Amino acid sequence: MDIFIELYNEATKVELLIIGFILFIGFVNGFIKIPKWSRIKKSKRMHVDCPYYFDFAKTMKDVMRKAEKISDLKNRQTMKEQMAEVDITTKEIVTILRDNFNDLLSKTKLSEEDKIESRKAYKSLIENAVIKEAKHLVRVWIAKNHFTEKTDLEFIDYVNEKIKLIYETVTREVKENYLYKTMKIPQSKLTESVILNCSERINPKIQHMFTFAREVADKYEKQIKELECTDD
Repeated sequence: MDIFIELYNEATKVELLIIGFILFIGFVNGFIKIPKWSRIKKSKRMHVDCPYYFDFAKTMKDVMRKAEKISDLKNRQTMKEQMAEVDITTKEIVTILRDNFNDLLSKTKLSEEDKIESRKAYKSLIENAVIKEAKHLVRVWIAKNHFTEKTDLEFIDYVNEKIKLIYETVTREVKENYLYKTMKIPQSKLTESVILNCSERINPKIQHMFTFAREVADKYEKQIKELECTDD
């Protein structure tokens, strides 16, 4: 009995109404049996003829619509908006890294044919590292969506930690799949160039991406709380 009391206390207003609606439908359709000692003979139209039936049905429809809207905001809309910004950011990062590689390539005495092959190989490598591998990590972090639970200082530390993990992921992918003969640029020289020429441009973009995700989460959490507190 204690566990049912605890569940009741923790349930939201919307959840309690939904449970009540399910029980009501169960009684009406005979899925849930009423004890024999409590049964009262009534006509088949007893529920329809009840003066409160249609008000109750309308209330429950409104509750279900509210529950669906809350679920949509929490499970779909929030992440959709956050990931749209992630798509933009990862593409911008790829562009920065490709431009850096092309700049290094332009300073070599390679033939144009070799440069074209190098650009193609690096484009494929860096897109896989950033848009596939790093982006997958970010999607996992966003799905957990604990951004609004952190203080501003905790959030700054969190973002710095994630930036480090993103760099580690991209660096590992590049290192493991680097085609030395095709890309021509020594990997050590490329890494040094990324640190010197790209980090200052990439880091603010990643910071903005996480800040945006936090703002989106906060915006929809407020909308959800308003829905949960309002009566239809």
